[in-house]
Amino acid sequence: MPDLSCVAETPFGAEIEAEAAFRLQPVFETDIRRTVRNLRQAGETLVEAAIDVGRVFAGEKTQDISELELELKQGTPGTLYRLALDLLATVPFIISGESKAQRGQRLRTGKAPMAVKSGPPLLDWDGPVSNAVRRIIGAALGHLLANQPASTAGGIEGVHQMRVGVRRLRTVLVLFGKHLEPHALRHFDAELKRLGQVLGNARDWDVFCTQILPRPRRMKMLRAG
Repeated sequence: MPDLSCVAETPFGAEIEAEAAFRLQPVFETDIRRTVRNLRQAGETLVEAAIDVGRVFAGEKTQDISELELELKQGTPGTLYRLALDLLATVPFIISGESKAQRGQRLRTGKAPMAVKSGPPLLDWDGPVSNAVRRIIGAALGHLLANQPASTAGGIEGVHQMRVGVRRLRTVLVLFGKHLEPHALRHFDAELKRLGQVLGNARDWDVFCTQILPRPRRMKMLRAG
């Protein structure tokens, strides 16, 4: 339960305290069992693996939670990514950028996930080019993942924003490709190209269903008039 004495001295403290007894209710709740293991990898790399199993619920609406979080405690990021790829080869994971709180809010409101637009990444103009490339790629990947829930829910604007993220990433690879490791570059670009085609097909179907198909019907109605 919230400790309302913490807001007692604020301008709205008395009003909040008066209303709380009658109207203060949980927005959503989570019931999660977390299992944590420390994984010692190559060299001095230490990874914390946290498995969350349970559910989030708002009123009578519920959603199951089954997810794995990997956190680098010590060592190099490359080892962490290799561990994630090894796990992916065994278990069909998908990457999710949506928090439990966001899922709880969606359950409460019943609203579909919203598409997210991305602004320019923050760059240190006096820093090395390698840092700028990391930040640009990181921002584009974040934009891509942030729109995955909206795309999965059928939101065409989410699909559009993911296509924007893919184009930005491929542009970065073209601009800085000569400074990147060739083998990883080829694989990264090939997967982005494949994803771009999938998203492009989804966008083409949207245009066909919402713009092209209704056209003959409108023309028929005009001729009949």
